[in-house]
Amino acid sequence: MTDAIKKTEDRALLKQTLILWMATMLGIRLLHELSRFPVFRDYVMLGTALLLIYAPVWILWRRKERIDFFESSWGQLARSIGWFLLVSAVIFPLLEIANRYYQDWFLHRRYLGGNFKGLANAALFQLLLVALPEEFFFRGYMQYQFDRIWPKKWRLLGVRVGWSLVITSLIFAFSHSLIHRQWWHFSIFFPALVFGWLREKTNAITASILFHALSNVYSFWVMANYKY
Repeated sequence: MTDAIKKTEDRALLKQTLILWMATMLGIRLLHELSRFPVFRDYVMLGTALLLIYAPVWILWRRKERIDFFESSWGQLARSIGWFLLVSAVIFPLLEIANRYYQDWFLHRRYLGGNFKGLANAALFQLLLVALPEEFFFRGYMQYQFDRIWPKKWRLLGVRVGWSLVITSLIFAFSHSLIHRQWWHFSIFFPALVFGWLREKTNAITASILFHALSNVYSFWVMANYKY
């Protein structure tokens, strides 16, 4: 394949990936606008999850490409879970220490603790309706497509990565503001780097799904256990 042909194919793949992303985000935004009506309100998150899953499934089916975002063996699955546990064991204790000071010094909120009400339901919700579909779309589909366009030029903590990691993380953070604008959405870029790194490390999305869900459940727990 000549460089000219490769560049033409890369541009076409980039265009197709970005168009699918934008169309999916517009669809999700429409669902959230419809949530103003009671008849749609209870189905917004389910509809969002289905869009995030079936949009890439549809385009990959049209291209006759395999959907191989998940582990292909029990050994690979065990390895993914191991990396999820290891990364979580490193990050979350440090995050909790930093959060204690942040809550105290900047927000002037104190830790109450002991409030686990709704945590199990939140965990199931975050795993099935948030983390799984978002990782399927962004790390399973988008990051892989970008990997095909931009080579992995760098090593990050022993893993080869490229511009796909950075760009997917930026798009992921920006996508949240396309649905509901919040000033802190820029910070989503940083955990997204961890999600993407786990995807590259394990060559699957199970570890990133689990870490994503745990991150959101941790946020839920913080909101329930720190008060003014």
